[in-house]
Amino acid sequence: RIDVGHLLFGDLTNLPLRHLAVRTTAASNIGATQFQISGADDSDFRVGGLAVVFTDFFNFDIVEVSAITDTLLTITGEAVFAYSANTIVMPVRVCRLKGRVSTSVTKVNAMETFRLVLESVDNDTGVPAADTTAWNSNTYNGKVLLDDCNILSGISIRTELQKDVKVLDGRTGIVSTSSAWGTNKRRSTKGFFAQSRAAIKDLKAFLRGIRGKQISFWLPTFLPDLTVGDDLAIGSTNFDIEHIDYTRFIQSRESKVTFKITFTDGTSLEREILSSVDHPSDATLERFTVDDTWPANRTVAEVEKVEFYELVRFATDRFTIRYSRDGLAKMTAPVVVVFDV
Repeated sequence: RIDVGHLLFGDLTNLPLRHLAVRTTAASNIGATQFQISGADDSDFRVGGLAVVFTDFFNFDIVEVSAITDTLLTITGEAVFAYSANTIVMPVRVCRLKGRVSTSVTKVNAMETFRLVLESVDNDTGVPAADTTAWNSNTYNGKVLLDDCNILSGISIRTELQKDVKVLDGRTGIVSTSSAWGTNKRRSTKGFFAQSRAAIKDLKAFLRGIRGKQISFWLPTFLPDLTVGDDLAIGSTNFDIEHIDYTRFIQSRESKVTFKITFTDGTSLEREILSSVDHPSDATLERFTVDDTWPANRTVAEVEKVEFYELVRFATDRFTIRYSRDGLAKMTAPVVVVFDV
């Protein structure tokens, strides 16, 4: 308690990343400059950063990484201790305490639990390359398409509709309201589920590449937005859906223009709506004209789901990856529809 409250707060400390630990595959001697390891490619050792070779609290070396491969760690300087095979090696970040230190004490046995938030101060040292396509290589119209499975918190998908409305009220006369937005911006959540260290590394590369709120990407709604009303005919650009007043209220406005139709055999097609009208002979249907013909005849029964694509950005610059165990993590983040690119 004294160490945390008085000595550590405001000072720098080295934090081993235990969830990214690897192990040595051979013994090493005092004065060693290299360690044979396994699986470093899926960890996060950084050239110029720190690592720790750890046996116990009395036998360990904190070293600077000069080179790293999947099977070999090269350090600056020499190791003070000798190590056996299967010794733990972990990346280390230089951190400082951020904000308050909170504690809770149990009534029985007076056991005290500390909650610390540590902020890395050497995060740019040897940082791996950013890659917007690392998590999902699919693209649409030149932008990343995150059509991998979404994950939910609970049993429902929560969405919000936002609109920027300006109110002019001089407290006398008529109140005036207006908006430059032709439609609402839909706000929802995208979840990521990484089931290996390699997948977690790809997720981090994607987040670095997308740069928080800065870069937009395509995201399905993950909802059955349209119900197909008639069979699809090969060579036709007609697409009949159950009547939802799309022609009256939406009129091909973003973000209800691009959609994906998924079939029961697992295949899918992407189309854009060019125009829409009420069906000429069936009042229960509407007819879309899409940008490309259907490549094959398909019955209504063969259609599994029709969902819109939305151009979105993350609505935050801060992401929290939660680890269930080594190599298993999830993350959810809010996204919001954008009108620009």
